[in-house]
Amino acid sequence: MPLAARGRLSAAGLRRLVADFHRLHRQVYAYGDPSEAVEVVSLRLAAIGVVPPVRFRRERARNGPARATDRRPVYFPGRGYLETRSYRRDSLHAGQTLRGPALVEEPTSTTVVPPNWRGQVDGYGNLVLHGGRR
Repeated sequence: MPLAARGRLSAAGLRRLVADFHRLHRQVYAYGDPSEAVEVVSLRLAAIGVVPPVRFRRERARNGPARATDRRPVYFPGRGYLETRSYRRDSLHAGQTLRGPALVEEPTSTTVVPPNWRGQVDGYGNLVLHGGRR
């Protein structure tokens, strides 16, 4: 049964909250005992505050192509096995573009850049994929 209290919770406000609980309990379950203790099972807090805006540092594009660390055949449905370059994610920098098919490898994931797609590293380090058919 959600009950809401707004503003500061004073002793009087707490007594009112307990009384509201007992009233609502009787209304919902058709019985109640106001002498019984009330147990708070869950509390939620919503707060609004003013904080300075988040500023992300944008990386300047570096010259030079991305360097593949490996090449291996990878199976793509409808295309069969294609020779595919792999790249270490931490070696990619802003402005670099990868042409698919490619793999971008990280310790916890691998991003596939399919054939006819390209991946481009933006100024914030995101790998943005473009292309393909809809």
